[in-house]
Amino acid sequence: MSPTTSPHETPIEWRLMYDAPCSLYTHPSNLAASALSAGHEPPPLERARILEVGCALGGNLTPIAASLPYATLIGVDPFAEQIEQARLRATQAGVSNVTYLPIGVEELEHVEGEFDYIICHGLLSWIPPEAQEATFELCARRLSPQGIAYISYNTYPRWLQNRYVRDVLRWRGRHLKPEESFEREARNALSLFARYASPLGAGAPRALFAEAEQNLKGRPDYYLAHEYLLDENHPYYFHEFIERIAQAGGESSHGLCYLTEASSNTLYAHTTLSAALRRELPLMGEGQLAVAQHLDFLFNRSLRRSILIRADSPRAGGVRGCPAQAHPSSPSPYPALPSLEQLSKLYLTSPLIPLDPETLNISSPSLWVHRHAHTQRTVSHPLAQAVVLLASAAWPHPLHGPAWPQQALELAQALGAPHWQGEALTTAWREALEQLFYYEHISPLRLSPPALASHAPIPFEGEVPRAASHLTLSAPPQHPPAEVLWREVTQLYHEPTLASPALSALLPHLTGERGWGELLSLVERLSEQTPAFFDEPAKSGARRAWGVERLSALTPRLRLAALMREAYELAILAPPLSSTL
Repeated sequence: MSPTTSPHETPIEWRLMYDAPCSLYTHPSNLAASALSAGHEPPPLERARILEVGCALGGNLTPIAASLPYATLIGVDPFAEQIEQARLRATQAGVSNVTYLPIGVEELEHVEGEFDYIICHGLLSWIPPEAQEATFELCARRLSPQGIAYISYNTYPRWLQNRYVRDVLRWRGRHLKPEESFEREARNALSLFARYASPLGAGAPRALFAEAEQNLKGRPDYYLAHEYLLDENHPYYFHEFIERIAQAGGESSHGLCYLTEASSNTLYAHTTLSAALRRELPLMGEGQLAVAQHLDFLFNRSLRRSILIRADSPRAGGVRGCPAQAHPSSPSPYPALPSLEQLSKLYLTSPLIPLDPETLNISSPSLWVHRHAHTQRTVSHPLAQAVVLLASAAWPHPLHGPAWPQQALELAQALGAPHWQGEALTTAWREALEQLFYYEHISPLRLSPPALASHAPIPFEGEVPRAASHLTLSAPPQHPPAEVLWREVTQLYHEPTLASPALSALLPHLTGERGWGELLSLVERLSEQTPAFFDEPAKSGARRAWGVERLSALTPRLRLAALMREAYELAILAPPLSSTL
């Protein structure tokens, strides 16, 4: 019996299915781009073998499988009920290249072969020590020669503070009455401590509880349970994680080497420090490991998303654990920003648009807003703004090829930026890239390798729109959703987004088989049967795409046009597959 559950309850992890959406960082295209930027040649994506450990209901893996139709994907999870739902959802979405198995990581010896990509997201810190050991062992022995393992995990020092909040909520769980819900009472306790805990002292308990309460607002119970209530909770210091991967698999295995972070916000945080502090940190401990650990202390980190490779790969050079330098060609313990030459070999996308395009002046700092979220960020460097402006104009298709850096420079100068030359131009690009790859809350740029990106033109009238297959889960075609809901779907760059009720009803029909006339007839029927779908006020990206507050003010033809603009604004329509596949 779990010490955090009352005798009448089933353990919380058995009651709550972990119905998490996709994670932007986990898609193999993002992992491959990060590896390429760090000097490692990743396995080809097209026919990769991909494994996700702890796949839950497939919310992350099924969209990956849909985007890589020739790859082979396997998801494992010890909870049979979750695997059953994952299989059902994949079948409903028409995704057939993913297999879901009701086994734990310790049982993977029954699955043969090596894997090009191993994904362990939201898993390591919430499983028992023996399962953690099996996870490290799996990565050390079953990666293909150029394979990539992604492991996310909670980190200290921030989790020293988070553990305080966790202990309070779990203590409340020990005193539940038969009629009380653990999740509801945990939220009540959090709210009470956020109001009345002491506001004094360096730890400021009230601030800790208030921040946790704010972070959990709108989040489902499974997230609350996963973060704070489960029995297993094992954060790591970064150096402890490195010690574990250095020992993983023993001498008879390929071994593991730390390569980089999937989050550029973690990877390039040092660029925000003063030059004096950047010089001081390497003197406080030797090599990349010491510097990275001190950066975790400085930024009070709570999470890392680490990318590992085999120790016998060319990039690792036989090093197990963490190399002294961030790159073999550089003596620096700090990761170097990707060069323009490297970036020109990748595809770049940006979810940002100017908050006020009419008054945009790149010679001064300006606010940019995420296309389908309410978050904003400031971009100040004129060259960084020019790059984001180019990428924003190309959305949902990416910037690519060697020409875009020169185009960005010319655009910046045409809009009033200085005419940099020589060393001044080199400095300007370094400062611009620092802004583009270190961010708060939202990333100005995302990278992907050429093999997955498409630069086909957006379909116009006469061409038939086609949604990615996993989006058909939004609503079965025969039974439009009865509730007026903004439904969470996965967009083309593997990020969750909200589709309006009307678009959610339309998505299952965007199969590439219905012409514009049929789609117009469908919109007319939906307008008659479920007019509330079109009366729902616009929000976020839809507000910009529709151009009106409610679709009900438009004719059916203009409603369809507005919904198609919303679909492209949110990047939830699938362009044709790239010819490079």
